[in-house]
Amino acid sequence: SPTPTPTSQPTPSPTPSPTPTPTSQPTSSPTPVPTTSPIPSPTPQPTPVPTPVQTPPLICSVEVEVDCVTVDGVPCEDIPPTNGQCKPDLSPLTNIELQYLFRLCDESVNSQETDNIYSCEDRAGIEECRSLDEVLIQCQGSNGVVYFNGNVGPGDFIPIVAEDNSILPPSLTCSIDGLDETNLYACQSVTIDTSGTEDLVLTDSFGSVSLASCADSAGNKAYCYQDVIYTYTLKNVGVIEMNITEAIRTYNYDNPENLIDLFPQDKNPLQVGDVVDITENRTINICNDTFYDVEIYVEADPPGDANCNDTDFFKFNTTFEKPCDVQIDLSCELVDDPTGAGCYGISVPDFECSPNSITRLTFTYEKQKCIESDNSQDAFVCEDFECPEDGDVRILCESGGVIFCNCTVAENGVIVITSQIVLPDNLVCTVYHDNSNEKCQESSFNPSGSAALNLKDSFGSLVVGSCTDTEENENTCIIDGEYRYNIKNDGSSSFEVIAFNRTCNGEEKDLLPDIGNVVIDAGVVGVFIEPARIDACTGYIEKTVFIEGKGLSDGKPCLDEDSLMIDFQSNVPSTVPTPAPEPCNLTIDAVCTPPEESWLPENQTDCALPPLQDLCSQRPSRLVMRYNGGPCDQSDNMQPDKSGCEDFPNPNPDYDFGPPTIKNTSSYIEVFAQKDPGKVYFEGLVRVGEEFELNDGTEKVEADMQVRIYEPSESNTEPGLLLQDQFFHSSCSQNLFLKDRFGSVQLVAWLNGLQGFVTCFVEVVFTFAIVNQDIGADAFLQSLFTLTNLIGDGNRELLVNLTDQVYGTTLSEGESLEVTTNFIIDATVRRLYTALTVLNGINVESGGRCDAFDRLNFTAGADLTPVFPTKAPTLSPTTTEFPTINLNSQDAECSIKTAIECTFDGRSCISLTLPIETCSGEALPTLVQFMFTGAECMKDTSSALKECKNEVGIPADITSARVRVGDDKFDTVFFDGIVLLNNLFDVNVNGEKKLGIEISSPDGTVLYQTIKTDTKCESDKKEFRTGDNFGALMLTGFDNTGNGGSQVVNGEETLDITYTVSSLSRYRTTINEAFAIGRFDNQTFIDSSNTVVIEKYADEYQLGTFSLDINLFTMVNEKMRFATTAKGYITENQNSLCNSSSVISVEIKG
Repeated sequence: SPTPTPTSQPTPSPTPSPTPTPTSQPTSSPTPVPTTSPIPSPTPQPTPVPTPVQTPPLICSVEVEVDCVTVDGVPCEDIPPTNGQCKPDLSPLTNIELQYLFRLCDESVNSQETDNIYSCEDRAGIEECRSLDEVLIQCQGSNGVVYFNGNVGPGDFIPIVAEDNSILPPSLTCSIDGLDETNLYACQSVTIDTSGTEDLVLTDSFGSVSLASCADSAGNKAYCYQDVIYTYTLKNVGVIEMNITEAIRTYNYDNPENLIDLFPQDKNPLQVGDVVDITENRTINICNDTFYDVEIYVEADPPGDANCNDTDFFKFNTTFEKPCDVQIDLSCELVDDPTGAGCYGISVPDFECSPNSITRLTFTYEKQKCIESDNSQDAFVCEDFECPEDGDVRILCESGGVIFCNCTVAENGVIVITSQIVLPDNLVCTVYHDNSNEKCQESSFNPSGSAALNLKDSFGSLVVGSCTDTEENENTCIIDGEYRYNIKNDGSSSFEVIAFNRTCNGEEKDLLPDIGNVVIDAGVVGVFIEPARIDACTGYIEKTVFIEGKGLSDGKPCLDEDSLMIDFQSNVPSTVPTPAPEPCNLTIDAVCTPPEESWLPENQTDCALPPLQDLCSQRPSRLVMRYNGGPCDQSDNMQPDKSGCEDFPNPNPDYDFGPPTIKNTSSYIEVFAQKDPGKVYFEGLVRVGEEFELNDGTEKVEADMQVRIYEPSESNTEPGLLLQDQFFHSSCSQNLFLKDRFGSVQLVAWLNGLQGFVTCFVEVVFTFAIVNQDIGADAFLQSLFTLTNLIGDGNRELLVNLTDQVYGTTLSEGESLEVTTNFIIDATVRRLYTALTVLNGINVESGGRCDAFDRLNFTAGADLTPVFPTKAPTLSPTTTEFPTINLNSQDAECSIKTAIECTFDGRSCISLTLPIETCSGEALPTLVQFMFTGAECMKDTSSALKECKNEVGIPADITSARVRVGDDKFDTVFFDGIVLLNNLFDVNVNGEKKLGIEISSPDGTVLYQTIKTDTKCESDKKEFRTGDNFGALMLTGFDNTGNGGSQVVNGEETLDITYTVSSLSRYRTTINEAFAIGRFDNQTFIDSSNTVVIEKYADEYQLGTFSLDINLFTMVNEKMRFATTAKGYITENQNSLCNSSSVISVEIKG
């Protein structure tokens, strides 16, 4: 093709293409097609000399734009919210439209559930209709008129229209029947009040029909489904005609479709300057809070040139204003808060009370027995007495006739023991029942501090909450605070609060009695404050609140919840001065190993368990069942023809029919072969929550099992009243899966010859490898804890105390200890398991403490549907002259010591922490930096986070994703690109205060997650803070200097590593080999060609240095190990050899 710019060579013969049409303005670039003769029609003004740096127009250039309007011409982004009210002035209805979707009557949600007219009845054939593609529906009015009679499928609409513009009758009854090839099933009958005097709201469901639209005689209309028109405008902005070859539209990141067939063929090829519209009609549901996102990709192919393309997006939201919509926000404040950080500023106190100088103690009364006491005082004495367990108590504490407390308290109440001087060495505290004055407990202990005394020590029912010494220094667990609940009505009408409860660190409380009958009007925020005595010694707050409202206009419920989790330990100041005593260097590594199960791969060495085979493939010889209790309706299995269950009346007033459900309640269970009742597989008492085994010692169980659940007899040795009778197929010729439920029992394991022993619950072994890495110092082990979600329900972390396996053990240099414990994993649930392990010890020689940490994360199962050792102190140099060496003397012993020092900005790496900093002032960031972590949305990860929604969720094996960052409406896009897992990326946000973020598959076809967040630096305690998570992204930096601010925050640091070797010998020492080895640094300092002689005792020689540039956020919780080795010999006695190695680990704690 012709060259687009002038060349130094002669122009070839004229081209057959005509010269472009002259323009009225000077051309800004050379003529795109050179010619050999002057242009026939010169422009009115002279053409300027071509500028070499200018770029000519593209030969092929296509533009596409998307627009969306309703059929009434309203822009889609301006579609008004609907509240779904059918009759704002209670006028009679003229027509309604129903939508069919199978639903049981008790799944109905509508405003007429207490009305005298509304009714819903599930009939005998209801379950047959569940799976039918079509049902027959007939709707007849109370006036005898049949308004609809026909077949419909799921999602189809049923128009109910009054004749001749009249009004609908007072009620409408719709019968729903199913029909297959041979049978007619009566499924359901529903009667709806259509008089216009009762509320009707769009999306109200009445059994299997729900309200989709309505209109009344006053002309009011309400509807859920809105027709919209998308227009895709294509324009040829190049200088040559082009064929439009692709017009691919993606709707909500899914369903890509080529619209090229809609392109008018008489316009293809598209001429220069031509514009063509493609239109597409769609129907959207405006009765949902949702978004609609359309992307159009157009590709064009010009003759004789490269293809060109363009892309455009259009996104808008719809809002459904529910009559009842409650939102609750939970926060935690302190009564005395000098820092303004609220409960996030709480630090874990020092547990040890000052020795020999205690003047004041507070105790919490916790009503526990003497045997439950936990303290280290050898002289402690405690005795329990019989007394009533209810009511308040009076506590009398005295010593030598002096009364220190005569106080009446309730459970969890606080008493104070105080003295003008140090408390006595012995205090006797007696607990009396307040009403009867009966003695309940008497204990004797030392409160002065001359014996071991720590916060949380318990002496019978008295638990130490705080201690104050003669210098007025106070150590306390209890901090006065308050929980603030902001309850907002985001609905269109008032609601009444009908449920309000919270859980705090496992303790549940119903808050509804505290607030009484509260009605909150639309748009109003109610505030409830719960005073709290926060226990800082627990190390954390984990609190969840749940609220439910009931709309006064429609009677419908609405609910919300919020959570708060604060780790006090993370609030300890990050810059910790090096303690005076020399610490020791302990390391701990946790490893999880699986059992030897037949279904596991042979090379399975870790606990990232693969999916198990949950379908039984051969008749078992043993079955293990779990007794859950409860009625037949909880059955969940795939044996519709091979299983059955019947409940019988339960005499216990807590139940109507069937077995009990309260944990540990006993029932008598019999299991036998259905065809041979004499073949008994199990009989006996089983408690709710326990497992029992079906096994008669034969190779295979019978094909069908009969299970009967009874009330226990008075002797507990035989059955009493029958509560449930059921049967199921156990040969595995019919579908039998792990976790199948048959009434009150559930299958959790089986054994057969083909699959071996298959169980939901896999016992794994945790091994904690502890090593004393110190050189020349023994380490005394004090405690070992692991915080893990491997126990309980797996959804929250619990603390496991393994101290009894390590306490009192002393490890010498290089010595190790292994501690093991077992956990159970449910292999039928895919879950991320975590274990944070903390080891505490002390240096036996110096008394300095040392802590070691390890974090282990792994994902297992499949759903059924600062470690930084401080180097040894530098020895003081001596001025003693080297003695004359005796080459045969035993004194000529070689000894050297290597050391490694890590610093950053002149400070020790022991104080290396994440730069957690909050944007402050009024200057909005112009640049932010994120790290793609691949995390799911979680509550309370950042107070600036406005919304995080897992659309389809982040894949567990994700390695990269497409990230789009724009304003909250994506009118402006700041970043759109592919980001790798755990990689950082910068976004120039230009001071935008509200960001919208979308995480999708790399090709953009699957939307994983949507996020909305504020970037405002100061806004009602909403903090835009580094280290906070925003769904799959972590904020790792920001810069507001471009907007008048002064903050540039990021995780970039340079670590300076210095390697040294010193002589510990009295003789000259030659170093003939020294090197560094590790993941980050591998270098040779000394070899035989460049040996170094250390002349004097304790002289130190710097082997070398190394600098490492890192981003702290990408290295969090990762151990960076640096190691060095040096070898040498006595200079005058090369037979006296020595060597030394040092290793340090630098870890940035998250």
